Amino acid sequence: MSSLPAKFAKASFPEGRSEPPLPPLPRAVKYWDDFEEKDRILRFDSASKEVILHDDGRIFKYDLAPLSEFQSGVIVLITAHLLQSGDPSSAKIWLNHIFALVEKATPKIVNFLAHQTPQKVLDVWSTALLPEFTHPYEASCLKKVLHCFCRESVGSWAPPYHSMVSNLPSPRQDPFAIVRSGECFIPVADQKAIYSFIDETAKSLSSNDSVDLRRLIDATAIILADQHAFRCGTIARIKVADVRVHKGGVVHITAAVIKKQRNSQRIHITRKVRQDWAQIVRSLLDLRDMEDTSADPNRKLLGLTPDEVTRCIANRTESLTGTRWTATDFRHTSAQRQVDMGASADELADFMQHNSVLVGNVYFDQSPHQAKLVNDALAISPVYSVLPEIHRTRIIDKRALMGIPEERQIGGMPHGSPIAGIGACDSPQSLCQKNPVLSCYGCRKFLAVSDVKIHQHVVDTLRTVVMDFFKAGLGDERSPAYLQLKRTISIAQAFVDQCKEQRS
Repeated sequence: MSSLPAKFAKASFPEGRSEPPLPPLPRAVKYWDDFEEKDRILRFDSASKEVILHDDGRIFKYDLAPLSEFQSGVIVLITAHLLQSGDPSSAKIWLNHIFALVEKATPKIVNFLAHQTPQKVLDVWSTALLPEFTHPYEASCLKKVLHCFCRESVGSWAPPYHSMVSNLPSPRQDPFAIVRSGECFIPVADQKAIYSFIDETAKSLSSNDSVDLRRLIDATAIILADQHAFRCGTIARIKVADVRVHKGGVVHITAAVIKKQRNSQRIHITRKVRQDWAQIVRSLLDLRDMEDTSADPNRKLLGLTPDEVTRCIANRTESLTGTRWTATDFRHTSAQRQVDMGASADELADFMQHNSVLVGNVYFDQSPHQAKLVNDALAISPVYSVLPEIHRTRIIDKRALMGIPEERQIGGMPHGSPIAGIGACDSPQSLCQKNPVLSCYGCRKFLAVSDVKIHQHVVDTLRTVVMDFFKAGLGDERSPAYLQLKRTISIAQAFVDQCKEQRS
C-alpha cells in the first residue's frame, strides 16, 4: 500500500516536518556467524544503500534505496543493536518483518513515531494503530523502533520510556494453536511408514547392501528430529566432530541448543542415538571421514543448511506418507509422546530444552486421561483415535490366497493368540525379520484377504490382548509391544471400516 491505513491516517501525520536528527551511524558492526563459525563485518555503506547479512548459510540483502536518510538510519541503528546484543537470526527476522510492514503501510510510519511525544503515541496506539495490526510481529516491529528512539534519545523520546514501550499492547495470538488443534501431530500410520523407511535403511546397512548418500542424510535428519526433537537449525549445525562412536557401536551426538534469547545462553547437550538406528549415523560418519578435511575442518555431518534440512525432511516424508511433515511437527509429536509416557514438567523441559517448565503445559493439557488412552489403543473412540490411511494396502480374494505358496501365506500367534488367513506377502515369511500379523498391516508387501470378518477377528483378538496389558499395568507408551499392538489395531480397524464403506 502506498498510503497510510485509514485509521492511522487520522493521527495527524506530519507531512511537512523535517526529520529529527539521529546520532552518528556506525560504519560497520562485527558479529559472529555461528553456522559458518567465523566473524563477519556488516558495513553500512551510504553509497550502496544495502544491508547484506549472513545467517544460517545464506546471504540476505535489504535495499535501503527507497527509504529516506532518516528511515534508513533508524534501520541501521536497530540492525547494529540486534547484532551486538543478539545474533544474526534476530536481526534477519526483524529486517524481514519491518520491510514487510513498510511495504504494507508506508515508510513514513517511522517518521510519524519519531515526531510524536510518548503520551501521544500512547493515546493513538490503541485507537489508531492496534486495530490496523493483523499480526503480533507488526506491533513488535514498531515497538523496536520506539525502543531505538528511547535508546538514542530521538525527538521527545528518552531511556526512561523503555518500560512504557514494552507495555504497549499487541494483537493476541495463541502461539500453541497448532498444538491445541492437533494438526501438528503425525498420525500413527504415517509414523509407521517413516519408521519402516528408517528400519529398512538400517537393515540394508546391516546386510552390507549399498545405500546412497541422500537416503543416509534423510534418515539421519528424521532420526534427530523424531527421537530428540531437534530443530532444523540444531540438526544442520551438528559437525562431524560432534559425533562419537563408543564400544559396541553406541553413538552419542553433541548438539547446540540454538533457540535461546541470547548467544551467551546457548548450551550444548549430548544425546544417544537409538541403538537399532545407530548404524545409519555411523555409515554417514564413515562417508564424511573419507572426505578431504582440509577444505572445511568444521564440516557438518549432514552438509546442509537449516533450510535444506527443512526441505529434505519434508520431501522424504511426503514421498513416504503423502504429507509434508516438518521437523517442527516431529518436535511437537515427540513432546506429546513424552508427556503421554508420563514425563514430568521438568523432564519435558529438559528434553525440549525449553527456557521455562511453563512452556510445556500445552502438551499436558492435550494429554488424554487413562480411559482415553484405552480408547485410543482399542481404536474405537471417534475423538481420541487417529485412524491411519491405508490406501497402500492391496487386496486378494480367498480363492487366490489358497493358490499362493504356503510360505507366503501369513499366520502367527501374537501374544499367544493364533491368527491365520489374513492374507499373503510378496516375500516368503522365512525371509521377513518382522513379527507376522502385527507388522503386516500397513506394510507395502502385504496382500490383505478380502474377507472383512477375518480382519475384524484380528481386531477383536488383539483388543483382548490390549485389555490384558492394562490389567497388568503395562498399557502405556513405555512398552514397545503395547505400541505395536496399538498401531496394528488402528490400521486393521481402519481397513475394516474402509471395506465396509466401499461395500455399502
